[in-house]
Amino acid sequence: MKKTITFLGLFLSFFALAQMGQGNRGRDCNQTSSTYDTTLENTFTGSIHSINTGMGRSIGQYTLTLEDGTTLGLTFGPPRYINQLGIALAEGDSLQVTGIVTTNAAGNQILIARQFGLSGKEFSVRDEDGMPLWRKSNSTQTRNSKKGRGGNGSRGGNGGQQGDCILQYLATTPMQELSKEESTSLIMLREEEKLARDVYIYFADLYNLRIFSNISRSEQKHMDAVKVLLDRYQVTDPIADDTPGQFSSETFANLYTALTESGNASLAAALQVGATIEDLDIFDLAEGLALSDNTDMDMVYQNLMKGSRNHLRAYISQLTKQGESYSAQYLTQQEIDAIVNSPRERGVVYDAEGNPLEDCSNRRGGGRG
Repeated sequence: MKKTITFLGLFLSFFALAQMGQGNRGRDCNQTSSTYDTTLENTFTGSIHSINTGMGRSIGQYTLTLEDGTTLGLTFGPPRYINQLGIALAEGDSLQVTGIVTTNAAGNQILIARQFGLSGKEFSVRDEDGMPLWRKSNSTQTRNSKKGRGGNGSRGGNGGQQGDCILQYLATTPMQELSKEESTSLIMLREEEKLARDVYIYFADLYNLRIFSNISRSEQKHMDAVKVLLDRYQVTDPIADDTPGQFSSETFANLYTALTESGNASLAAALQVGATIEDLDIFDLAEGLALSDNTDMDMVYQNLMKGSRNHLRAYISQLTKQGESYSAQYLTQQEIDAIVNSPRERGVVYDAEGNPLEDCSNRRGGGRG
């Protein structure tokens, strides 16, 4: 019952969301990014204005003038790697660059590229998880070298491997009796994750901002993880129609309408919706953990919370860039601040107690949530 009240509270609170985040406009020049976060990506079109030889670390290797006349520092990675790709950029070259914008300590805005188009050709300097390809290239050479000495090379890995590792963990975890409360929590969470996915799909189409499309794909993985538990315990899936915006529960159908209408007001309002959904998701997952004594269920919930914390960090980071702030709706403000001020959780899988699983963690590509 407490969870039902929580959802009704969310429904009511979102009528006020369109009024949130309208003050404190402007850009925070202290905003920095220590890691490449693919949820913050956007695509920019412009032309090379100048080449900053030897100054890539401070103002970008290049200066890119966008179509609206604004300029950004632009960096691709080590010049030697660009040379290996056979690319020679010159002033006046037109580019379409996908990457993230960060602001360094000096207040310079730098566009860190992941991929770019030049003269009808596409080039990538980072993989889909944002990991530098020049490091991957070096790692491959190192592994080959080790193999040449009789070693078996680096273990490596990707997001699929971590997913497989979780399934292997569940396969070795005995099934336990599922209480009515635990079953209700799984059913609710399955639709809650679909709600998040569907709302983000809607905003991705509306604003063409990569954070929404990236996190919507992550929410699909969250849905799939809950479905594994539903199937394991032979609980009927509440999702009869997977079409975005379609729900068996009238409560979730009404929520979808309220959330998307609220986010229609502005990009800032949509980002507030995203942050609030993740705030609620973490709150509900913590409640689910509190009532569960099933090891497999606890393990899945711990990792869903990790993903939601990463999503919350991403949305609040985008709000900060908009000159906005986020106020806690379900967690306490202290809990929100603690999450935002802690590092993004990449490449880690947690056990039922929230401790890193050594055999699953620290594999590339698994920390996107």
